[in-house]
Order: sequence, then C-alpha cells, then structure tokens
Amino acid sequence: MTSLSPTEGPRCPECGFRIFNRRYPRCESCKSLLPAELLYSREQIEQMQVREQAEALARAENRTRKPGDSQGDGGAIFFPNSGGAGCEGGDGGAGGCGGGD
Repeated sequence: MTSLSPTEGPRCPECGFRIFNRRYPRCESCKSLLPAELLYSREQIEQMQVREQAEALARAENRTRKPGDSQGDGGAIFFPNSGGAGCEGGDGGAGGCGGGD
C-alpha cells in the first residue's frame, strides 16, 4: 500500500494516513517508520533548507527596506480623503477633511 499518487500524495503503508511532511520519518498518525521511498532524501532536504534560507533572507531584506527604496512611487503612501494642511485646525475645508462652512 506504499502509494505516491501525484494527486493524493503519499500514504502510510501501515494505516493509510496521508503523509503531509515527507521530512519526518514517522507517520503522524500511527507513528510507524515510513519507507525511504516516501521520504525526501538528505540531499533534497538540504536543497530545500538552502532555498528556504535564501527566501527568508530576501523577505528580511524587503522588510528592512527604507521608504523611498521601493520601485515606482518613491515610497509615498496615498490616503484618499485623509485631509491636508487644513485638517489640524486650519481653514476646515482645505483638503476635503471636514464639513467646511
């Protein structure tokens, strides 16, 4: 019952539970050892770890990017109807921020 269907994914040969984590050597349901052909090889796991570390580094670099470093609008954020110079006690109507008259 060692199945590796591309649509369903691999299943535990002991209990038939679907294997969600092919890095973990035991069935998550019955805890039996899984056959090697259902698991990722050591090389595959290392390749995934390298890729995941590179992706994490890229995400961290994107989070630490300063405003204005992004492409396109220069980092400006536009909030429609957020008011302008007149909203902090100015003329009341400038920038569309209040009742006006």
